[in-house]
Amino acid sequence: MGVFDQKIQWVDPITNETLNSDGHYLVSNHSSYSIFNGIPNFVDNVNDQTQKQVQESFGEKWSQSDFGQNDAEFEEKIKPVYLEMMGLEESDLAVFNNKIILEVGIGSGSSSRLWGPQAKEFHGVDISKAVYRVQTNLKKLISNPILSQADINKLPYLDESFDVVVSNGVFHHTPDTKLALKNSLKKLKIGGFCIFYIYKKNHPLENFQTTIFVQKFLIYLIMMHGKKLSLLPILESYYMKKIFKLLYRLI
Repeated sequence: MGVFDQKIQWVDPITNETLNSDGHYLVSNHSSYSIFNGIPNFVDNVNDQTQKQVQESFGEKWSQSDFGQNDAEFEEKIKPVYLEMMGLEESDLAVFNNKIILEVGIGSGSSSRLWGPQAKEFHGVDISKAVYRVQTNLKKLISNPILSQADINKLPYLDESFDVVVSNGVFHHTPDTKLALKNSLKKLKIGGFCIFYIYKKNHPLENFQTTIFVQKFLIYLIMMHGKKLSLLPILESYYMKKIFKLLYRLI
């Protein structure tokens, strides 16, 4: 029995016990989790029907899609959209340099191209089988992407493990958006930061605007200051530049 060559080890998501590997399973005193192509599966059974539907539909979608995987297309078309949507410039991506990063809901892995290559260690989880496709997609960009099939609300890591937690349009696909965020933040180190975005829910009186701004996002930047959590809602993406300048001074 042994452990994987990674700084942040997986633990049993139910008991937080240490897991050892025999190459085919991760094993604790109470549980075992299968490993396929180096990727452990912590979600063999999904009881919530909504989550099961998400698991199946997105697993099929991202396993069959090449979205964001063509280098030229990503650099020319997709990356500029991501950066503009988040209110960032190319130079702002340096904030992820040499960080231990967890991406929650990795999907196709297209967003991972923004922060994964410069990470000290990059971890990605997804509830769906898309992680197996992502493994191939990311290996040419990230030297050792550490992936697992896992539930956001039962992440296989000890609390306060990561410098950065990121998530791209995922939390609102869970049964309880706030709970998913809360459980993800538990894995963030004191002094670390989390960046995520979710689809904006408009007030009923804004229905006309909704038809125009179909994919407008509400972006949040969360920063941890000691034991105090500061939640800063960013209503328009252009505010992100000011927040990132502040972030550089804090970390």
